[in-house]
Amino acid sequence: MNQDSARAWPNDVRVAVSLTYDGALPEHLDVVGPTLDHLRLTGTFFLNPTRTLENVQGWQSMSDAGHEMANGCLLGVSEEGRLTNWTHRMVEQDLHMTQEFFENVFGEPPVSFAYPGRFTNCSQGSYRPIVNAAFPYSRSAIPGDNRAGANRRYLRVRDVAGRSQEELETWREALLAELAKTTSEKVWYVLQFGKIFDGETNRALILHELCATFLATQSESVWVAPLKTVADRFGVGSHLSISR
Repeated sequence: MNQDSARAWPNDVRVAVSLTYDGALPEHLDVVGPTLDHLRLTGTFFLNPTRTLENVQGWQSMSDAGHEMANGCLLGVSEEGRLTNWTHRMVEQDLHMTQEFFENVFGEPPVSFAYPGRFTNCSQGSYRPIVNAAFPYSRSAIPGDNRAGANRRYLRVRDVAGRSQEELETWREALLAELAKTTSEKVWYVLQFGKIFDGETNRALILHELCATFLATQSESVWVAPLKTVADRFGVGSHLSISR
């Protein structure tokens, strides 16, 4: 099989979407999982060991259903990604321990990682080289889409949290416009979700259901798959350039 065949997308579509979820929250198991299963979609869940331990069997069932279990160990422990009191060795040890934990739970270590913020520095400088050595695929906190030349170790993201229904509609229209193009260029949207229950309103829940339902209706023209699945077949760069 040549390289182009290996990177071919299902049905020769040009647009891919990965649904990613942060925090291993209970609603990801109770609401998101059943919603995606009902719509025959699969997503990527960035987990931390503490919350995973709260319902190990639940997360194992999600993995068995085809969802990607990824490493989100640093989410929520930094200020916009800054690990000011951490050394390179501490980051390396944390990743090693969490990877070992997830391998014990799911049978294999995660291949995808989520950066905790726009900054990627600790007390000894950037920790991106350490993450690059541990994971072939990483989701950054930098907004945008992924096209030819993008870095699989620092993928751009669209954060859905806090967005309005009008903003989601704008993205939907942009996606439809992308589908109407005659170019052969591929584009990949990595969508980020956090809390689905956001206090007194159901806005986050409604946005998620609208987004997932819309994507399910576009199955013939949009490839919806976990981050690792698309990354493995996306002809993008793997350069290790460092940006802070």
